[in-house]
Amino acid sequence: MAAVYTRNPPLGATSSLPTYTSLVPLNPVTERTKTLWERFKLFVGGLLRDTFFWVLHSRLSEQQNIQLEQENAFFRDFWNRSAPFSPRWPQRNEIISTFTHKKISLDLHSPKRLEVDCCTIETQAEEPTRPYYNFALAMGNLSTIRNNITGIYPFISAYLAKRRADPSLPPARFILISQYDLRQGVTPYKPETIDEAGQILSSTLSSLQDKYGPINQLAAHSLGTIVTGAALKYIDRTRLPRHMYFDRGPSSIQEICRSKLGGSILYPLASVLGWDIDLGKEVAEFHRSCEIPPSIVISNVKKDHHFVDTAALSRSSHIERLAAESKLEVMEFDFPGQDLHETAQHNIGNDQLYGHYLLPRAVEERRLPLGRAESMAQAIVERSLLTS
Repeated sequence: MAAVYTRNPPLGATSSLPTYTSLVPLNPVTERTKTLWERFKLFVGGLLRDTFFWVLHSRLSEQQNIQLEQENAFFRDFWNRSAPFSPRWPQRNEIISTFTHKKISLDLHSPKRLEVDCCTIETQAEEPTRPYYNFALAMGNLSTIRNNITGIYPFISAYLAKRRADPSLPPARFILISQYDLRQGVTPYKPETIDEAGQILSSTLSSLQDKYGPINQLAAHSLGTIVTGAALKYIDRTRLPRHMYFDRGPSSIQEICRSKLGGSILYPLASVLGWDIDLGKEVAEFHRSCEIPPSIVISNVKKDHHFVDTAALSRSSHIERLAAESKLEVMEFDFPGQDLHETAQHNIGNDQLYGHYLLPRAVEERRLPLGRAESMAQAIVERSLLTS
């Protein structure tokens, strides 16, 4: 079919000479093929997402559903003063007395019209006009705002210890962000690519700042580090979190695949279907793009059974260069197997990442000060609380 031309005067032109715009007709076969390809990508990409990233969206076994309900009950019982609870959580009663927790819903307009639910745990009203210390946590896989207290508990406990020592410190608000609590209306929403997940998190952080003011500390764990890495290019450089903490994240999807059976097939699929990210590179490019970058701390455990060896973010060549230039801080820990089995090291709380287990670095680098009996939770909160 021949192209059709229409005569248009050029915008703002004074010449009477005509110009022509080509209107290329749509090829229905090409468009149908494109639609089929996009549907294929969404379908297979969705399988990849639900199998390796957003696993709670996959079909769970009966035993997994029972386990998930146990986690939900654990979270509910934590806030129920009359419920018996483990001595593993010595600050529980003080937290219940000091903080209130509630679900909040945010309306997002970018990249799509969505609602995201978060959980806030904040100091009960003292001086309503006084700015809060805002600590946001992008949680890991399997974590929702209804089933995970263990990720944020170490940081709340560390804050309370600082506040007891210095009552003049500001009130605090801890914000839990899950990758599962997204909705379009009443329908749960699943990001179609890792890039879209990053845009959603960036919009969430922006909405939280509109509502609560600057974010003093942004922490991310495991899957949360992947989504945070995808969000970095979209975060407004005039509204940066003041401090950032990447806790046990991967260096890249490619490095994860290299350490897994079948990874040589999985990685090309992830790359084509929109589920590939080089987290180390994203952090490095983010740091270079900021006139005054936030402080960045990266933690890793040597026996991380999810992100093995070069698959750990701390082992990324991009991160090693930044660390060598003292532009960020890398903290690596190693536990004796009889003290903590390696399958537990990826998820162990930051209140148990003690300086006692800190590995020496091959070269002298700037690192977060951490005493032998001090935990990462204490060090992270102290820096962001006292320099906020």
